Amino acid sequence: MNQNRHSKTKLTKGFTLLELAFSLAIIATLVAILLPKGVDALRNSRVQQVAKTVDTLKTATTIKGGHTKAKTAIDQASAHLDNLVCDLTDTLNELEAEITGRE
Repeated sequence: MNQNRHSKTKLTKGFTLLELAFSLAIIATLVAILLPKGVDALRNSRVQQVAKTVDTLKTATTIKGGHTKAKTAIDQASAHLDNLVCDLTDTLNELEAEITGRE
C-alpha cells in the first residue's frame, strides 16, 4: 500500500516546453528591439572615428604648413577616408536592411 502512494507521485525535473518557448519569445523580442540600436551605435562610432582621423590629418597639414608633398598626400588620404566613410555607411545600411527585412 505504501509503495503505491510513492509510485503515483511523479517527480518532475526541468522545464516544460511551454516555459522554454515563452523564454525564447522574450529573448527574441529583446533582440529585435535592441539590434537596430546596436547597429546604429556601431555605425556612428566608426564614422566618428574616421572623422577624427581626417581632422587630425588636416591639423597636421596646417601645422607643417609649407610641405606641399605632405599636404598633397594628406589631402589624398583625406579623400580616400571620405570615400571609405561613404562605403562603410552604405554597407552598414545594407546590413541593417537585411537584418530588419526592409529593402
